[in-house]
Amino acid sequence: MKKVHNCWHCQKSVGYHDFFCSACKKIQEPLEKNPFEVFEIGKKFKIDLDELEKKHLQFQSFLHPDKFINSSENEQAFSLGHSSKINEAFNLLKNNISRADLLLQLFGFKAEKDNKSYNDRKVLEEIMDLQNECMLVETDNEKKKIKSTIESNIKKTLKDLDKSLDSKELANAYKNNIKLSYLEKMKKSLD
Repeated sequence: MKKVHNCWHCQKSVGYHDFFCSACKKIQEPLEKNPFEVFEIGKKFKIDLDELEKKHLQFQSFLHPDKFINSSENEQAFSLGHSSKINEAFNLLKNNISRADLLLQLFGFKAEKDNKSYNDRKVLEEIMDLQNECMLVETDNEKKKIKSTIESNIKKTLKDLDKSLDSKELANAYKNNIKLSYLEKMKKSLD
């Protein structure tokens, strides 16, 4: 991947991560980057979400299209492009499930497209038992108890997912991410 390119306006060299040309100060055309590259963070599951949000706000503070209302059409288009890419990257990275999906994709994992069903029988039984408990909840106390169980399962699954992605056990990471998505949906249904 090319780490420098030429400024569209003055043709001086511009670094891969630079939003503006250091010579003419013009905003640069957005480059094709994955969300981790957009925020200049390592390709790993466990990230600092507070730092991510801080960078997101910082980038938007100087790249937002409102800052370029009186600029050229190119600059307005580039600003809009950057702003869109930053928002999209932020939304993908802040969500555990989409971040894991992205890492699986970046690491080259190909899920079997024909098999859309989850086939880990033990996990399916565990999920179905939890879903049944959720449906049978009648009191606030029962709701608290099942929610606590689900939250505990989510914490464990997050640890397992991080570990399997870190060690590049991608099939296992894929299974953990599917389990996480089921658990998150159940937790949300109890809110």
